[in-house]
Amino acid sequence: MRFRTPAAVLLVAATLTACANSIPAINARPAQYYEKKVSFTGRIDRTQALAGETLLEIADADAHRILVRTDQPLEAGVGDWVKVKGILVPEGKVGGRVIPDVVVAESIDKTRAPFLRNLF
Repeated sequence: MRFRTPAAVLLVAATLTACANSIPAINARPAQYYEKKVSFTGRIDRTQALAGETLLEIADADAHRILVRTDQPLEAGVGDWVKVKGILVPEGKVGGRVIPDVVVAESIDKTRAPFLRNLF
């Protein structure tokens, strides 16, 4: 299949990116995603190591942020881009405190930064 116009290429790119969850979409209507699997890509901005778990603050290219809780050892560090797959819960217990709208991570894998970060 060959695209003849730049508009067709942009339309295909917009369609493909619309299928994935994004941090702003999750933050705008979190109730829509509660107890459902979500996946998104972002950069680790902050980490907080607690007893047996880690709390991460993940930000996308436009600095939209979301909190992620993981029990697994983390291979990535602050500044690394990661792909997070997990379940958004309305309230998660982290270090004995209740935190609203936190993603309980099933997997966190290192990835590269988005190719066209500020296109849309």
